[in-house]
Amino acid sequence: FGLALAGSASVVAPVVRRYIATLASTTKSATIVGTSMKTPPRFAAFANGISIHADDYDDTGSALHVGAPILPAAFALCEDGRRSGKDLMLGFHVGVEVASKIGDAIFPRHDREGFHTTGTIGSFGSAAACAKLHGLTSEQTAYALGIAASQASGIRRNFGSMTKAFHAGHAAENG
Repeated sequence: FGLALAGSASVVAPVVRRYIATLASTTKSATIVGTSMKTPPRFAAFANGISIHADDYDDTGSALHVGAPILPAAFALCEDGRRSGKDLMLGFHVGVEVASKIGDAIFPRHDREGFHTTGTIGSFGSAAACAKLHGLTSEQTAYALGIAASQASGIRRNFGSMTKAFHAGHAAENG
């Protein structure tokens, strides 16, 4: 949450907020951290994921940055559904476990071949967290992970640009 707050003042954050403001939506149930702006959960997850990764201080020692794609999605769903902190932590930890297991299985090859694990594997973690919070069955969760696989993206060539932080936000929104 501290990184989301710091990233809300980054150069990319106002660009993201202007983009989200152009999207017509009546749902305004999830917070974009560091602002008074409320938006649908998917867009709050997107903006907060970008903010967390904007300054690139979210390393965890694993094969990817797990907080940036997973925490914003879980937080947005919990805020939208007025869920407990316990629910938030459970969803977050399920997402971290899934992303970490996949990341450990494919790292460092995935990275060497030019993919940004935060965007690619983060999509699986975000989807797993959201599946848990929605109470999906194992079959529904498999479908959700399949959709996340289709949406996963991120290439290392974008490092050094605002697109690197976009990878984390897009992965969070994918959940």
